[in-house]
Amino acid sequence: MRQKAILALVLMFALCNTIMAQDAAFKAEATRTIELTHVKEITISTMRDQYSQMAQSGLFNVDDIDALTNEIGDVIEPKQKEFLLKFYSENYTIAELKELNAFLASPTGQKGIRLATQQATQAMSIFQDPEILAKINDIVLKHLKK
Repeated sequence: MRQKAILALVLMFALCNTIMAQDAAFKAEATRTIELTHVKEITISTMRDQYSQMAQSGLFNVDDIDALTNEIGDVIEPKQKEFLLKFYSENYTIAELKELNAFLASPTGQKGIRLATQQATQAMSIFQDPEILAKINDIVLKHLKK
């Protein structure tokens, strides 16, 4: 009986070590995904663009937009990373992350990341078109509770 208990403990310990190693490997791969997608840099760049537009329109007046957005980026980075690690663990296997990272690490993958950010920024300019703004305003007014 004692030998079975010792064997069970040894197996449990081995299983725990395997799970911890898998978790560490997954976290390392997910962290690589975060690095390859330049999450912090894109977040800061997006904020910088938004705050710059607000400043140009007179809605926002700060002394240094770069310093502002860099500081905000530093503050949100840990929570952003925590969120993404959880998101990746819920939606990807380690094999899928390795495959994704192989693509993201390629020149085409990096070009895709750069262009996706540029595309999103440029697409947002659609919302500044006076004709679109008028139509959006009409839609919002139609749906406002009376």
